[in-house]
Amino acid sequence: MITDEDLILLLQLVKRNGNIESLHNRGYQYSQIAALINIVFEKNLAYYTEEGLSLTDEGEEALKISNKNLRRKNSEAMISPQTEYIINKIGKYDIYLPASIKNLR
Repeated sequence: MITDEDLILLLQLVKRNGNIESLHNRGYQYSQIAALINIVFEKNLAYYTEEGLSLTDEGEEALKISNKNLRRKNSEAMISPQTEYIINKIGKYDIYLPASIKNLR
């Protein structure tokens, strides 16, 4: 099932005609993303227009409620963090090598 953070991201993407690649980077397969978009339509949170997808009033309200539940305000409510780039806390003297450097051989 979709988490609240991912639901917020999906609704933000629909609202701003964003790229679904950020959901793919979070580990969702494209078929799962399509299923999530269908759920959004079934729950009447979005609809099709000539310009693309748009949120309904219920979708706007769901976005506000989800942001409130996660205590996201101001810019946090408009821009979702890219959680795929968050790393675990490491020790003061540990060395961090990003995956892109680790793959060079």
